[in-house]
Amino acid sequence: WSSDVCSSDLILACFGRPLLFAMGVAEVSNLALPAIMIAIVFGAIASGFWEGMTFLSDRFDIYVKAGIASCVIDLATYGIGTWRFGIDGAVAALALSPVGLIASYVIGLARDPHARATLSCLRVEPRRLRGLLTYSGMMLATTAATNVGLSLLRAHVLVEGGKVANGYLQTATALATYLLTFVTNGVWGHI
Repeated sequence: WSSDVCSSDLILACFGRPLLFAMGVAEVSNLALPAIMIAIVFGAIASGFWEGMTFLSDRFDIYVKAGIASCVIDLATYGIGTWRFGIDGAVAALALSPVGLIASYVIGLARDPHARATLSCLRVEPRRLRGLLTYSGMMLATTAATNVGLSLLRAHVLVEGGKVANGYLQTATALATYLLTFVTNGVWGHI
């Protein structure tokens, strides 16, 4: 996940504004790129490390609870940020949401003695690096292809249909994501 984080942040730092302008975004908030870069880092830490710790500690219930808590935190930060500060508040919420997910994982795992013991025994094994790097390369390619495809789709919707069409797309996507989190986490938690 670190290669994904580094490459995503490097691409944003070097080409973020020109890419957004090419997609038809005339103005970019000074807060946008740093917030997105922070969201990428914290999102990768939450998903790449803390989520794995819930599985390694055999605490799927913490994974489910953290997912639901994160969904509520995400909704609240976007809602309050947008209501209070407009687009800048919504962009700032991008950076706050993954922090809520990390906090949910840490609080849940800190209460469990088995999870604390597991965390204290972590170590690096150089012989496993090749397999991890191969897997990371595959994940980087998959994530990059997905993100590029979604960005192109959103850019097309924004350029062709304007801000209103993009708002409709975002609303449908967000509602589906939030509902899917509640439904799938509950289902997986009972299997």
